[in-house]
Amino acid sequence: MQKKQKMIGEILIEAGLITDTHLRSALAQQKRFGGFVGEHLVKANLITEQQLLDALSHQLGVAKINFRKSHIYKEALLLVPRDLCVRYQCIPVAVKADKGYKKLLLAMVDPTNFQAIQEIEFVSGHSVVTALSAPSHIARAIDYCYHIDGLRESDGLEEAPEVVEIAMEMVGADDEPIIISPEGEFSDRDKRYKDQEFRAIVELLIEKSVFSRAEFRDKLEKMRQQT
Repeated sequence: MQKKQKMIGEILIEAGLITDTHLRSALAQQKRFGGFVGEHLVKANLITEQQLLDALSHQLGVAKINFRKSHIYKEALLLVPRDLCVRYQCIPVAVKADKGYKKLLLAMVDPTNFQAIQEIEFVSGHSVVTALSAPSHIARAIDYCYHIDGLRESDGLEEAPEVVEIAMEMVGADDEPIIISPEGEFSDRDKRYKDQEFRAIVELLIEKSVFSRAEFRDKLEKMRQQT
């Protein structure tokens, strides 16, 4: 028998962030005003958006997406209408054909909302892979990308906090993990290891006095200005 997926409230209680009373109150607000449980908990100042993201990311093994760095692609936006994004607090980010499957990376406030995932899979014709984002960041991305003048790609939205990208499990037991790069791309292996190797090399060269840390930073800044 397939294990039942935990809901957001259960996850937050197990993480010690809220109590049963807090959850009942948030559920009452949800029933009255709509929206999502996590959103009402944040509005009530019972948890922060970052606590919500961290707890869900850890418990569900779903990556958090950084809208300051991520590129939101028009190809993805064309697949999901704005009204669905507003209704389910989500936004399509990128698409990829992989092993005969069309996959859609979908940033969501609530990745346990399988009704939303199923509807978006039906509308888009793509298999959905979920990523996490805070309610305020999703709302800002929707307002920017689904503009009154038409769809707009995003090359990075400001005022979103730094987050750590982690591996996500793809659909299918034999598949490799998907990794989200800072640009919102899909990749087949975790690039964090390459970043660690690069930092190790730099630290070793500094320790051996090949160059100083200040010289390295100056060079890096000059290279960034040239791109």
